[in-house]
Amino acid sequence: MPSYRPAVAHLTLRQALLERGRANSLNLVRLALALLVVVSHSWLVAGRGDGPAPDGFTLGLWAVFGFFSISGFLVTASGLRLPPSAYVRARALRILPGFWVCLVVTALVAAPLAALLGAGSWDPVAAAGYVVANAGTWTFRWTIGTTLAGNPTEGVWNLSLWTLPFELAAYVGVLVVLALGVRRRPRAGAVVVLLLAVAATVLTSGLTGGVVLERGPALASYFSAGMVLLAWGDVVPVSRTLAAAALVGLVGGAFLGPLGALVQPLALAYLVLLVGAVVPARWAQRTDVSYGVYIYAFPVQQLLAAAGLQQAGLPVFVLVSVVGALAAGWMSWTLVERHALRWKPQRPRRLVVLVAAVLLALGLGWWRARRDGRFRGAGEPPAEVAPVGGVLHGTAWQDELGERATLLQFSSAFCAPCRAARRTLGDVAGIVPGVRHVEVDAEQHLDLVRRLGVLRTPTTLVLDRDGREVSRAQGAPTRQAVIASLDPLA
Repeated sequence: MPSYRPAVAHLTLRQALLERGRANSLNLVRLALALLVVVSHSWLVAGRGDGPAPDGFTLGLWAVFGFFSISGFLVTASGLRLPPSAYVRARALRILPGFWVCLVVTALVAAPLAALLGAGSWDPVAAAGYVVANAGTWTFRWTIGTTLAGNPTEGVWNLSLWTLPFELAAYVGVLVVLALGVRRRPRAGAVVVLLLAVAATVLTSGLTGGVVLERGPALASYFSAGMVLLAWGDVVPVSRTLAAAALVGLVGGAFLGPLGALVQPLALAYLVLLVGAVVPARWAQRTDVSYGVYIYAFPVQQLLAAAGLQQAGLPVFVLVSVVGALAAGWMSWTLVERHALRWKPQRPRRLVVLVAAVLLALGLGWWRARRDGRFRGAGEPPAEVAPVGGVLHGTAWQDELGERATLLQFSSAFCAPCRAARRTLGDVAGIVPGVRHVEVDAEQHLDLVRRLGVLRTPTTLVLDRDGREVSRAQGAPTRQAVIASLDPLA
């Protein structure tokens, strides 16, 4: 265990972390967790699998659990301290400006660099689409045209962003919980929230059905654990004995299977908060580069992979990835995040601008959700599509056309909507006579992707009996939409 500073030896957790101003090291802890994500992703980006996975979770996912534990503690404290309008403003300023700039930098700087390195081709329309589609944070488009073609992990520019919708949902959850009266009885309310999250984690263990079902309850458990330690923080001590017990609970929970969720969230939350209370790091008290490191690391690593650095060996790839992520995170903090946090709009005009920006992001997300899954006509067929055999002519699937129609799905790795689309299309093919479902890995068949103008996954093409495109939909369609798209082919 780290050496205790005399100033915190006899304090409670709340006193050590909140009542001494900025005299804690939580920024340093978050930076360490962000770098652990970088290390974990190095295996994936270098084409070496998922890497170490203690208790079935990658190192990166354990780091995310730590992030959510700290957020649960600090964000709940913010919600208790601030009126709702100030709370929303603070959360928006912390997340959105850095995130939006990261989208622009990825689309307009990183993606063209990857193309120059030989990893596919850059398309300005696809780049703009990447920024617009992702700005709302609700769902993500991972690709920018055909950039990253040839990388071990093709077509995924920023895998780390998958956690942002959960983080923002947790922020909203804090507002809801406080509005329900938990502000008056925070201890009991926080415990109830944690128990509900843990129950959901246990009950959904082993189920599949997208990232919300597979990861959402666990993330909620760790965030809620931070809430509990905040609510009870005036009686929970900074203690070596309690730290040892938490470590035993964290490790021992690995042997309990799904029931490990009963002890591991509180155990990990206490440990990461304790480190923030006892480890001295003055330089980190007013500098927080962890968020920038987290959101820029994956694009940095993909650029390194496009340059072929993974061939130098995993240790070299990890080292250069860490250095590159730190540099990007520092620039994000220095040039964007720090200034955004200092922008405290006092005049109504500035507040209107901020609210308008948030509403714009929500509007983009709503617009994207409304468009997802809708089938639209194909228009004029591309000149390069062969008239005989349709769009699949000359491919491995040219003989797999349905007697009535074919549902051609383009999917990619790390695409939760792709799994939902697969189930829906498979169900329709099973109940509608003469319809077949064909799934194509977009990352492995980039020539076909380019030829058909597929810009994101999942994309579903409805083909007639001759293999000609009739309509297409981006995103996961509903069963009703798929069946309706087949009506012209009756």
